[in-house]
Amino acid sequence: MSDFTDAIDRELKGIEHVSPGLASCCGECCSAFDLSEDEMAKGCEDGTVVDEGGFSWSSCDSCGSSLGGDRYPAHGFDGDPTEGKMIHLDICVDCLMFHANGDEPTS
Repeated sequence: MSDFTDAIDRELKGIEHVSPGLASCCGECCSAFDLSEDEMAKGCEDGTVVDEGGFSWSSCDSCGSSLGGDRYPAHGFDGDPTEGKMIHLDICVDCLMFHANGDEPTS
């Protein structure tokens, strides 16, 4: 394991699955766009609602990095994504790529 994956394991203790992106059933995602769950689902489906991230000084919810940078929405699950409790996360681009593709940052 690398320092990066060790940090993710430490920060996401108890979270078994992370799904990058918006979720129409997430209250925080809906509030960010001032949409109902139905409007959010339709917008995500037809591509009119997208989130390209935004700069933040807040720590990454996945690796804990406190460096400023773009943060992207993601959702963590404490079990099977179809049955487990979902929590909203704001993650850095390195974690976005890791959770989406398994890519670890270099250097």
